[in-house]
Amino acid sequence: MVTARYLDAHPEEVRDFLDFYWINAYKIAQAIESVFGKGQLSAAKVAEPASKRKVVVSRFLVTDCKKCGTRRPNYTWSKLDFVSMARSTGATGNRIVDAYYLPMEQAHSTAAAVASRLKQKEDGSVTFDYGAERQLAGRTLITAHNLMLDMLTLQKEHFGLSVLEEPLQKCLRDFEEIWAGLSPDRNREVSALRVNEGCLAADLELCVHRRLAPHKLKKVIPGVPTVQSPHTSV
Repeated sequence: MVTARYLDAHPEEVRDFLDFYWINAYKIAQAIESVFGKGQLSAAKVAEPASKRKVVVSRFLVTDCKKCGTRRPNYTWSKLDFVSMARSTGATGNRIVDAYYLPMEQAHSTAAAVASRLKQKEDGSVTFDYGAERQLAGRTLITAHNLMLDMLTLQKEHFGLSVLEEPLQKCLRDFEEIWAGLSPDRNREVSALRVNEGCLAADLELCVHRRLAPHKLKKVIPGVPTVQSPHTSV
């Protein structure tokens, strides 16, 4: 979603996004031959990404060593890191916590991911928390629903699909009705729903591992009406 929003605002960078395909394709082909041995891929599947990479690689080189001046292909197609790109997209970038930082904390091997599945027993010992993660599942559904509506809104804006205006407004109302009725726990609340420049943005109060008070992450968008959840606690 971040990439789509960014490229919509910067169409001059679409070519870089597409051509970086060959950088990755070459890297994967090399990895396959390194792990499984040469001959696992046809000659054409090895030669094509190698030749196409040579044509475009100069556009993606970054400094590897400032002292000796060596350069290497960048790990991504853009000169911006993902977080900077997200923040440049406006309302979509406000999802950086629930749609990026928190999921990445679980997707990668982190101490936080391990700790999130542990609980302390009454006797002080620590055990695995084998219960269903309904809170996390609810958070994931809210975020996914939000991003899906954001993508549909972008499609409407980019292609001038005015026919989507009425259905999208209904979808936004449905989003509000569905999640405003969610019974929150102490760690996460859906406190408000906002529409900013046609892009739905849910103001999500997070208490990450009980280290952050819910009000810390509340953001106010001037001039945009707020619909308070009837279940928001004070």
